[in-house]
Amino acid sequence: MKTIGIIAALPEEANQIIKHYPEKKHSKLQGFDLFRFSTDTYHVSLIIGGMGPKNAYNCAKAIIEAENPEAILNIGFCGAITENLRIGDIILGERIFSYSNGIFNEALTSKKFGEAFSEKHIQACSGSFISSSEVVDKHEILKIIPKEILNPVLEMETAAVAEVCEKFNVPLMAIRSVSDQATEEIDFKISDITDENYKIKISKVILALIRKPPLLMQFIRLAKNSKKAATTLKDTVTKIIEQTP
Repeated sequence: MKTIGIIAALPEEANQIIKHYPEKKHSKLQGFDLFRFSTDTYHVSLIIGGMGPKNAYNCAKAIIEAENPEAILNIGFCGAITENLRIGDIILGERIFSYSNGIFNEALTSKKFGEAFSEKHIQACSGSFISSSEVVDKHEILKIIPKEILNPVLEMETAAVAEVCEKFNVPLMAIRSVSDQATEEIDFKISDITDENYKIKISKVILALIRKPPLLMQFIRLAKNSKKAATTLKDTVTKIIEQTP
């Protein structure tokens, strides 16, 4: 039976999937949480790497070297930039870009997800993932996105994962669930609530709330949206890894 690797940044993105498979085994791989389980179709190794491109690169490299997967499925949440996308919508990454200082660079993915997974069983719209190392203003980035970029969404890790998959010649499928709509701006920097390794620090969250009390409502909204996004993500991922090749 073939092995596939699943990469998520946050526990919130993966917990519903992990709970869906009670016969799982938990271990550590280079400090990352690794969960192994099987379906009728695949052996699955799911790793939780943490936020940001550096963590994504390191955990993708770790799981490919340790598990030798047939393909990688990169999953997570994303922020919509255009108003046609709603909370819980599943976006299939047709194109992947890194973004920094107003510049877009398209990631190389010589072996596409179509070589490893079928799309016929999932409900998703094709889109473009824009990986940024920080929270960016949606209205500002919308002004400079090239018109040919379809259904753009913001996230932080996919371009780094794509870089590793390209290096190791491993097919990649990237899917994300919308957790905040185009009209919902995030009014804080990731660095305001995380340490230098992009790990959330409760002490920094509390300090951010003290400095800016309205953030509480944003955190509550994000938690509610994330729960819905996690459900549609779980439904989609389980269909993919339980399908017959």
